[in-house]
Order: sequence, then C-alpha cells, then structure tokens
Amino acid sequence: GLLNSAVDVASLLVPSGSDIVSAQGRGFPGVLYRSTAEPILSPNTKLAVLVNGQTASAAEIVSGAVQDLDVGVIVGPDRTFGKGLVQNVETLPYNTALKYTVAKYYTPSGRCIQSTNYKEGGGLNAEDGGKYQSSKVADKDMKTYFTKNGREVKDGGGVAVDYKVEAQKASALEYTLMRSGVYSDFAAKWSREHQLTNNLDVVTDSTYQKFKSFVMERQRE
Repeated sequence: GLLNSAVDVASLLVPSGSDIVSAQGRGFPGVLYRSTAEPILSPNTKLAVLVNGQTASAAEIVSGAVQDLDVGVIVGPDRTFGKGLVQNVETLPYNTALKYTVAKYYTPSGRCIQSTNYKEGGGLNAEDGGKYQSSKVADKDMKTYFTKNGREVKDGGGVAVDYKVEAQKASALEYTLMRSGVYSDFAAKWSREHQLTNNLDVVTDSTYQKFKSFVMERQRE
C-alpha cells in the first residue's frame, strides 16, 4: 500500500498530534509523519485490528501505530509479514527501472518492523555469483520497546499480535470471491457512493444484499 494512505487511515484512529511513522536511512533525510486531524474513533470505542502473516507494508504502519499508541489491540494467528523498507524507483533506458531501498520505517515507539536483513554479495567473482544475501532477524537480536501505556513490544519481526487466535479456514466460495477481486471492487464502489462518518456500523443487512447483487451482476458480465 501507499505511505500517505496508511497515514490517512491511522489519523482516523489515533489522537490528533500523535506520531504515526517515521523514516530513517543512511544519506536519507529523516521524516516524521504525525496526525493532524481529530480521529473519528471515540476514546470509549474498543478497537481490534485483524492481521495475519500477509499483512505487510502500509497495513503494518497502521497496525504499529494503533499498538504503540494503545488505541487498540492487534489480533491474529501470528506476526505480520515484516516489510518496513522505504524504496525509490529510478527510470532507466530501454523501458526499464531500478527499485532500490533508501530507508526504513519506524513505529511511534521507535521500533523497525523489518523482518529481513539484506547484505550485498561478494562481487561477480564470488562463489555465489555476487548475489545479495538475506537473513531473518534472530530473536536474540530483537530489541525491546514500550507502548504509550508501558506495554512491552519488540522490533525486527513484523508486528506481534496482542491476542493470538487461529485463522479460520475459508470455504471454497470465499476463496473464489477473494481470487476474483470482488471484495475490493465492491469496497471501492461503496466508497465512491458513501461518505465515511462517525458511524462505523456500515456492514448492515442492506449492504450485504447490495454485495450479493454486485456479485450476481459480475457473473452475468
């Protein structure tokens, strides 16, 4: 996902003026993103963010902010994916491009959720052909940080869940719908036709019926 979108979503949930995410790197000017809007989430509302091992990048920025600022809990079967890299794309000749890493993302508590370390190879004459080397961040190398209310969290391996629950197995119908992209297409259509307000109870019987009609129309196309 996009960084700006992650900041916008997190701003709807965290107190105004809160740090959401920062980016730091060698030769890269550090940048801090902070919420400047009042959240639509009431302080009395209990928030749970559902994640799994495929939750990555921008979604991890939102999850990390929610967890570090103690505005909600993270629920899922295990840690998130652990993609915390800032990357630029440089256009090259012959209709090609080079994508390279310039910095890493850091959550409000100061932890980096990147789960893999990369190291350049030994050059073209090396036994491995000069390929880059990668390794997972070992448990012993993970550093301890603390949330706003003093809860202990660690870096180096995605966002660890606060409450661990086993993932439910999807039915054949659910798999078919997910693979077709109909969920995201309907969500995009709904967003164009509705404005998000403080009322977060948007999945009503009427919404479900509209979704069924949407799927049936797709089948007839």
